[in-house]
Amino acid sequence: MRDYLAAGGLDSKKLSVEGVGSSETVTAAGQCSGLRGNRLIECLQPDRYAELKVAGTAPDASASRAIQGLESEQTAALTLH
Repeated sequence: MRDYLAAGGLDSKKLSVEGVGSSETVTAAGQCSGLRGNRLIECLQPDRYAELKVAGTAPDASASRAIQGLESEQTAALTLH
């Protein structure tokens, strides 16, 4: 994610990305117990996300467009699976 935005022209020094799904889960404890294979993957999918922080005083138009594009791609990828 960070590399994608940096390739789009954003200053990589202002970007920080952290995977937080394992520490801030969406699924309830035990919700996926007993599941195997694709059903387990589908159940745990909401917990697979990252938090992106952009440092600065105000977002510029290129940053907003890049982030919106990334969100659209990620949403499309999730709905295809």
